Amino acid sequence: MTPAKKARTKKNLTLADVARKCGVSAASISRIERGCQVASPETAAKLARVLGISERKILYPERYASPRSS
Repeated sequence: MTPAKKARTKKNLTLADVARKCGVSAASISRIERGCQVASPETAAKLARVLGISERKILYPERYASPRSS
């Protein structure tokens, strides 16, 4: 699980909640969380503020992702 998704679920926020607070689409947030899209520096800053994590964790999620359970 990526740091962004982990932080979002810990705060009990939906994709729509985060999208509204960041001013981007819920689909974009979903793609960023799944690693299908790289956040722009501007979006990373907004996400970091909303989720309470560092921009680095959003821009480089592979360095901080939790291992998947099998």
